[in-house]
Amino acid sequence: MAQAIGLEAFSTNDPEKVDEMIDRAFEIKDKPVLVEFKVETEDNVFPMVPSGGSISDMMTDKQQFAKAGQR
Repeated sequence: MAQAIGLEAFSTNDPEKVDEMIDRAFEIKDKPVLVEFKVETEDNVFPMVPSGGSISDMMTDKQQFAKAGQR
């Protein structure tokens, strides 16, 4: 979809390709770039905003995530 509107787009679910994709994105200077990193539902990707929360509720580490689950 991004390419249809003139954006450069990259997508991966392979953690070993992340650095390569970021480097490629920073090399592009003449148009916007969309980079999608697909992660497993079970992965704790930080920073994280809880469902229904605001940006001030952002969790930045596993301890905050664990505490949120105990509420």
